[in-house]
Amino acid sequence: MTSSRLKKQNLVQAIILFFGPLLALFLAIFLRLNGWVFNAQVVGFVTVLCAIWWVFEPIPIPITSLIPIGVFPMTGVLNSKEIGQAYGHYLVLLLMGVLLFLKQWQKVEPISVSQML
Repeated sequence: MTSSRLKKQNLVQAIILFFGPLLALFLAIFLRLNGWVFNAQVVGFVTVLCAIWWVFEPIPIPITSLIPIGVFPMTGVLNSKEIGQAYGHYLVLLLMGVLLFLKQWQKVEPISVSQML
């Protein structure tokens, strides 16, 4: 990767790191102005933030996937037991095992938007 392309990629990631939460906050404000309950606003915020950060990867995807674990209990959307049940669901663990198996055999190669730029 050339130096200018690496600088461009870092710039895009820095911009997304700042504007991702800002865009998610605008969605939460929009939901509030349209009468949605607080829990729906928080879920909308976290969903948009995680989606943007998963696509553009300004921080690693595993860290992004942990955002709901911290935000939902702090805001009262879900308690820690409900979060644990969602992340520890047998289908989530099955999918994670399959992806790890395929990754071991180099059958799956994740591609992010930042790699395409």
